[in-house]
Amino acid sequence: YTLLLATVLFTGARFVAMSFAGSVGVVMFWMLTHGLTFVLMWVAAVAYADAHAPAGRKATAQGLFAASTTGIGAAIGGLAGGPILTSMGADSLFLIGGLAIVGIALVAGVIGIRLDRRSPAV
Repeated sequence: YTLLLATVLFTGARFVAMSFAGSVGVVMFWMLTHGLTFVLMWVAAVAYADAHAPAGRKATAQGLFAASTTGIGAAIGGLAGGPILTSMGADSLFLIGGLAIVGIALVAGVIGIRLDRRSPAV
């Protein structure tokens, strides 16, 4: 869970940093980190789903993760991103998207910590 949360937070921070990039070279630097963070996020999410899903439902949990990130997440990003890009520009799109990602990750982190405290020790 820690690796998953860290990679999502880094992704949001990367988007914020790219919103302030003054050159293509700076954007390219930050984009080079995308490959590593995406792979780590995906591996961490699959491992989390595998560890927490009930027996016989592990593939379903992994499928729900994939659907939420590449399906629902991409749809929301496209629907919200288009109008933001058109009206405010790419810098604002990356800033707003990055701040949204960081905010959602922080809320998920707090919820995860609270749920862990309620779970019985194994």
